[in-house]
Amino acid sequence: MKRLERSAAGAKKRSLADTLAAIDATALRDADEDRVITWIHGALEALVRDVERGTLTRRALRTRLSEPMLADALETAVPTEDALREASRAIAGRAPIGRVAMVLPSNVETAVVRPLIWALLARDAIAMRVSSRCPGIARALVKRLLDRDRSLGLALAVLESDREDPTSLAALSSWADVVHAWGHDETITSLATAMDRDVVAHGSGLSLAVITRDEAGALDVDALARDVARHDQRGCLSPAAVLLEEGAAIDAPTLAERLYDALSGLEAAWPRGKVEKGELARVRAWRDTAQAIGEWIGVGEHHAVSAELGAIRDSPGLRHVAVHVQSKHAIETLLARLGPRLKCLGVVDVDAWSARAPRAAHVVALGEMQTPALLAPADGAPPWHGFVGPRGTDEVSRA
Repeated sequence: MKRLERSAAGAKKRSLADTLAAIDATALRDADEDRVITWIHGALEALVRDVERGTLTRRALRTRLSEPMLADALETAVPTEDALREASRAIAGRAPIGRVAMVLPSNVETAVVRPLIWALLARDAIAMRVSSRCPGIARALVKRLLDRDRSLGLALAVLESDREDPTSLAALSSWADVVHAWGHDETITSLATAMDRDVVAHGSGLSLAVITRDEAGALDVDALARDVARHDQRGCLSPAAVLLEEGAAIDAPTLAERLYDALSGLEAAWPRGKVEKGELARVRAWRDTAQAIGEWIGVGEHHAVSAELGAIRDSPGLRHVAVHVQSKHAIETLLARLGPRLKCLGVVDVDAWSARAPRAAHVVALGEMQTPALLAPADGAPPWHGFVGPRGTDEVSRA
């Protein structure tokens, strides 16, 4: 038995090493901009089209999202060709990093799209290690990239391995010039330790919806409900709480009830997807606490909204959110304290926040929290950070 286990481990090691060795670090290096942009956009459009036609199913992708939510997630992740060109211009004159490894998260299935686009536009070689919980979209996208232009597609590969497998981590660390990692801070720290190197960390944080006293009258509750529902509120761009400035014309219980009704109205069109046992336990705990401390709570089969006093609680996601009334000073103090850990700030009037939002924060109108533009900052840094070098550099990474 031990001999078989050693043989399997050896085969796995060889397979991973072979996959990494087969990635051509020069395949994209001199490719024409039009060719690369058309290639990326065409592959993304093909992925969306195949899901819409049913030729690519939820089961094949192993996604937890319902079919309508999967379609929305993909459609909103695909930028226009003009947006791709704008992103390409933003990094003009910057050299590619070289070999980029991406250790992708398991909470949002389409999280691969945005960083992959930046890596491809930068002309990097890419190895993506995907979670076994949702590997399908990354693999499906790479397949469509290969189908459209196999020579360019030689620059990337998808890897599946156990998250703590030391052999695969060592191989990936040795291969990569830069490693990007998504996940909780503790997970990323553990990963960096295991790989014995620094990583570009996309770690813990939260997003908030803020409704000021002056903006409450123009609030679109349906837009806020879409932010809560997308990705079943699993992503870091999902609003963890709604902050309502004291003195607004609407009170917290009324806003919570309106948001609950809006989420109820989305159920038919955007049904919630698969929920795991551990997630259900967190949902029950959150609902029990809301029943005990909330001023108002609406509980449905697949969502709940409460109006609460006191400190902001951690949301279990899965369309569970609380509305809190806070002073202007308390809101601004919280946002300043969060700094780059504030992943996204959803507001009614973006222009009114130009001087108030934390530096480099991703500030968007409600309804757009989970559909970031390519040029939106990521973790307090430009979105191309870790994919390209300084502008004008002559340094070229190893081929």
